[in-house]
Amino acid sequence: MSLAKRQAAALFLPALAWALGFQVNYLLATSYCRPNVKFWMYVVQALVLSSALAGAYAGLSAWIEARSLRRERPVFLAVLGLASSALIALLAVAQWLPLLWLKPCAH
Repeated sequence: MSLAKRQAAALFLPALAWALGFQVNYLLATSYCRPNVKFWMYVVQALVLSSALAGAYAGLSAWIEARSLRRERPVFLAVLGLASSALIALLAVAQWLPLLWLKPCAH
C-alpha cells in the first residue's frame, strides 16, 4: 500500500469506525435488555477497537517510511494518524467499560 493510502487509512478509518459504532450502539441501547443485544454491542466495540488498532498500525508504518523521505508533511500526517488512532483506541476501550460493569437490566 502506498504512503498516501496508509496515511489516509490512519487518519480516517478509526474516526469513521468510531462514529459508525457509536451510532449502532445508540440504536442497540434501546433494546439492551433483550437477549443477545449485549453480545452485538460487544461485537460493535470489538470492531471499533480493531479498526483503531489497524489505523494505528497503518500510521506507524507510514511514519517509518515517511521518516526516510526527510520531508515534513508526510511525517506530520503519519504522526497525526498514529496519534488519532491511538486516541480513538483508548476511547473505544473507555466506551466498552460501561458495557462490562454496569448492569441496567438487573431488577
